[in-house]
Formats: sequence, structure tokens, C-alpha cells
Amino acid sequence: HEVYEKFIEDVRAHDPDYLIIVMDCKDREDRLASRIGREEAGLNRSNHLDMYRDLVAVFRHELRDIPQVLWIEDSLGISSVIAMSWENIYMKPGARLGGISGAAATFDFVQDPEVHAKFREGYMGWLKGFAEYGGHSHDIINAMVLPEYKLSASWKGRDVTWRLDTKGEYIVDDNDKATTEFQARTAENFCISKGTVETMDDLAL
Repeated sequence: HEVYEKFIEDVRAHDPDYLIIVMDCKDREDRLASRIGREEAGLNRSNHLDMYRDLVAVFRHELRDIPQVLWIEDSLGISSVIAMSWENIYMKPGARLGGISGAAATFDFVQDPEVHAKFREGYMGWLKGFAEYGGHSHDIINAMVLPEYKLSASWKGRDVTWRLDTKGEYIVDDNDKATTEFQARTAENFCISKGTVETMDDLAL
């Protein structure tokens, strides 16, 4: 967040109509690459969540009076949780949103069932706080982080109602061994993103 705080004054000086944040992050793939050291992997432990919350606060608090758009080129890993902090999300064709299964390692190492449940509840509460910034359902975060959850959706007028099972009208994820991941078109179909655009000009239009 210290990096982005330096730009606040410059953003104010330009008096923009919109602030566009471009997300391109592949934490999950970076961790799988053999040449990426542990210290270079995505920061997704619980003590890093406050850092991410401070980063989001730069935009959602310090610059909240400026309309903002998050444009996802690709997002795999904890970056997908951060992305949910925005309501106005757009994605590039072929972009992905998901890959947060590694976050469960933060509490899965705990052997005691009661302690595990408390760790899990606290950690998931932290993650869901990002979704609340953007007005997204907690069920989406559950399905994207915890593999045991399935995900389906139903429409009520123009609103989507999510379920952590397959009893909704449309099944998004029926696999209880893997976490949910959205492709650009799927995210648009279920109103997680506002649209799929190829270029900055398309986004501006």
C-alpha cells in the first residue's frame, strides 16, 4: 500500500472521471514454477491480509469519491480476493478469476478440530471482508477458497442468488475436490463482471 499511496496526490492533480486499476497476477502459477523461490511466492498468509486490506483502502477509502473500474487481465491466487473489493469489474477475453485454493493451507495445518474451526472461521471472515467492499456474495468466496463447496446460481429478476450446492438453476461448479474458478465469459454471465473487453478503448467506451 505504501507504493500506491505515493500516487494519490498525482491522481488528484489529474482530476480523472474514472480510475482504472489493471489486475494481472498469477500467484498460483508462480508458486508452481520451479524457479520461483518461496520468498517470491504470493503473500497469502494471515499476517499479510492486513497489508492487502491497507492496499485496498488506498482506493476504496482515500480515493472513494472517484468512480473506479477494475480490469482483470488475469487473476490466479490471493489477487482474486483483492479483485472482489470492486463492484465494477471487467475482464479481458481469456482472463481467469480464481485459484485461491492455496489459501486454505493457512489453517489446514492445525490438527485440533476445535482450533482448526476457529482458525478457518477467522481467516474466511477476513477474506469475505474484501467481497463486502465490492458487494459480492460470501458464497463466492467460500466456493473459490474451500474445495468441498460446490456452487450453483438462480436468477431473481436481474439479481443472482448463490448456493453452495448444485440445487440452483445453473450449476457453476459440481466438483467437491477443487475450488471454483471463473472464466471471463462465465463471470460476465453471472454478473460478477460487468463485461468482457479486449482493449482500453473498448473499456472506455
